[in-house]
Amino acid sequence: SNSVSGATDGSLFVKNSFQIKCSANTVVNILDDASQVAVCSVSKKGKTKFGGSSEGGAVEAKGTGCTGGAGKCTGDAAVANTGC
Repeated sequence: SNSVSGATDGSLFVKNSFQIKCSANTVVNILDDASQVAVCSVSKKGKTKFGGSSEGGAVEAKGTGCTGGAGKCTGDAAVANTGC
């Protein structure tokens, strides 16, 4: 899905739903609960993960631990969660 759901009842950190546009070569995961939001992303053609959260605010490199040929990230969504 290319959307993030919001909740005005306080059950999620994000209040308003919105659409996101991602390249076909990216994997993006979001964690959203009542007290925090975090995002982590990888490129299937690259080797570095990037992530950020409401705790720190900034998006930063989160390591190069991607799996796949030549260290490139696989398309498995779980890759974007590991280490972020």
